[in-house]
Amino acid sequence: MKMLAVSLVCCAAFMAVPAMAADGPSPPPPGAGLVAGGVVQNFPRPPILSAFRFLHPRVADVLVKELGLSGAQEKQVRDLIDKLDTDTKPRIEAQRTAVEEFVVTLSSKSATQSALEAAADKVTKAETDLVNENIKAFFALRALLTPEQDSLLMKYVGERTQGFRALPPPAAPAQAPRPSETK
Repeated sequence: MKMLAVSLVCCAAFMAVPAMAADGPSPPPPGAGLVAGGVVQNFPRPPILSAFRFLHPRVADVLVKELGLSGAQEKQVRDLIDKLDTDTKPRIEAQRTAVEEFVVTLSSKSATQSALEAAADKVTKAETDLVNENIKAFFALRALLTPEQDSLLMKYVGERTQGFRALPPPAAPAQAPRPSETK
């Protein structure tokens, strides 16, 4: 639990409403084993909240197009996404405040372990509240779709969450022949 809070702080850029890539697949976020700028990143992966980027109002047009929604479905989906956006604004602010408090506590020379653990718990709860709200909206969205549209949504989500999956191990380098084998 505490490690999640620490990873949240390490990946604070991902905790705010993430930037949306409305015109194509998002690049995978930097994380354990990923290469960014030519350097292997061994930091924790971003919090799971950023996996729900597709539920942001700026992506609604993409969902409408990708899923082939009818006029009635489009209105329902846009209303659902707009409601989620409105309902989560206070939760996002609570999360930001909790992260700020955690960082202030972490950088305080007089901080105690129990104070830091309490601040970490507050960060974890704030993110959990946000994630749970997004999970509810995700299933409400799926309930509005036909089976074919649901399959398209799941494909879309799978493509845009690829960066959260474990990367395959690198291929083993070819074995160079031993000097005695080359004669």
